[in-house]
Amino acid sequence: MTDHAVRPARQRDLAHLGIEDASHGPGFVVVAGDPALGHARVDLLDGHAHLARLAPGVDLDGSTARALVEAACERLAAKGHGQLTALPFAGPEAATYADLGFAEIPSEEPLPGPLSAMREEPGHVLVRRVLRSHRTAADLTDFLPVLDAAPREVGTLRAVIRRPAPGSARCSRSATSTSRRGSWGTRGPSAAAGVRRTGRRTPTCSSTS
Repeated sequence: MTDHAVRPARQRDLAHLGIEDASHGPGFVVVAGDPALGHARVDLLDGHAHLARLAPGVDLDGSTARALVEAACERLAAKGHGQLTALPFAGPEAATYADLGFAEIPSEEPLPGPLSAMREEPGHVLVRRVLRSHRTAADLTDFLPVLDAAPREVGTLRAVIRRPAPGSARCSRSATSTSRRGSWGTRGPSAAAGVRRTGRRTPTCSSTS
């Protein structure tokens, strides 16, 4: 396990590692260590998170690479991203990404433009790591009986009431609340008559001392 914490890259980290400034496009860079020993760069391609580069430096046990990927995934998940893709070379590098939680994207799965073009690159494998699971159509169909059996809330009315300060009154379209507990301007025989005549409560105002 690396002794160096992973953190967002600063400008001096980019210069130290010889990384091109990523400010020209959406995305971010995280680094391990201070001074930085390794880094990972994530690009946002039309909103799709893609691990454009993973360079852990000297990483004999793979802990730095794992720490960089985990930090990037945690940041993306917090921002609502559902997956992180990568494009390693087929063979040993793809196997390393598999150990980091990535799996090859099925060839028959449709992809958005930026990722679709990557799939065609020879000698590479398009992989992804799922950050937030989504229910499939079959999962949703199986869940329908649970929804059908759930209690209905038809006819339920929820209201938030704010009590006015002493000596004041709050007037609304349906009722007026005073500072007395449970005191409403529309209560009483006159209020009931108003409801019978109009089918709704009329605006009233009252105050207390």
